[in-house]
Amino acid sequence: MRRISRTIVSALIFSSDDKLLMGMKDVNGGGVYADCWHIPGGGVDGGESLEQALEREILEEVGADVSKAHIVLVDDKGRGQTEKTLKDTGEKVLCEMRFNVFRVDLSDAAADILLKPGDDLVKLKWVELANLNNYKLRHPRPRFLNVYELLRKRYDETMQNEEYPQAIQELIAAWKPFVDGIDDWQKLVEGVTPKETYCGPIYELKSPLTRPNESFAVADMRKVKVAEPHYHTNGETEVYFVVSGSGVTVDGGEEIQLVPGVVVVTPPNTAHFTIPKENLVLVVINTPPFNPANNIHVAHSDPNVGFDEAQFERLKGE
Repeated sequence: MRRISRTIVSALIFSSDDKLLMGMKDVNGGGVYADCWHIPGGGVDGGESLEQALEREILEEVGADVSKAHIVLVDDKGRGQTEKTLKDTGEKVLCEMRFNVFRVDLSDAAADILLKPGDDLVKLKWVELANLNNYKLRHPRPRFLNVYELLRKRYDETMQNEEYPQAIQELIAAWKPFVDGIDDWQKLVEGVTPKETYCGPIYELKSPLTRPNESFAVADMRKVKVAEPHYHTNGETEVYFVVSGSGVTVDGGEEIQLVPGVVVVTPPNTAHFTIPKENLVLVVINTPPFNPANNIHVAHSDPNVGFDEAQFERLKGE
């Protein structure tokens, strides 16, 4: 059987009331995973960017214009293969696919969104995430969808957490659109010599925003096995925005999964460490600006800063 390869874009489309849009193909129409529920998406045509292909596929399959919606790439590591019948020739081929999954947040509730199935989708349905296991699914599998639901909850909880000072909430609101718009983080750091640290290369950059009481850096943790536990003193708060890759940060004992779009706020005097998993890159904002004198390493359990040595050793060994 002949092999072909395709780059695929697909969309986790969320309504404002936290429902996920799923579609069903015509089981008699061939194509990929025709007997399963899908998130909308399809192949990238020649000359298209990923974002252009995504907007086109959603318009064709769902009937919705998402050009002004909040869109962020959340996963580009998925791979899969399946038999496919080519529509134009009827030839059966083995299709090897590379998936690029985007998150699309709509501003209306599911009941208020006008949808029209098209292209190879014949049915659309808004699904409660808690009910996903009741549906026959293919990529991304439920374990990935659980990560994306964590992404939404983590960001919403961060923005609504009344324990955070208003200044921190304003910081997040100011920086997140900038971070979400980063297409190539390496272009940001061109010509900048990084500082080699236990967190990997750190690129200290001039802020693109007019916010003088904050420092801006990019942490390249792609080759780091573990970033050692530490905390910040003298009122310094550190905020991570995940640009790409995955990992886990432990913040005062709380284990937080890192995927693109997640925001982590570490208050002063709170121990934290990060264990990258795959190609992790962070934007790091400190307020007041980062000061090495405020950076205190911690090696043994200390409840005063929320550090558990046993937890650290367990996660480091996994």
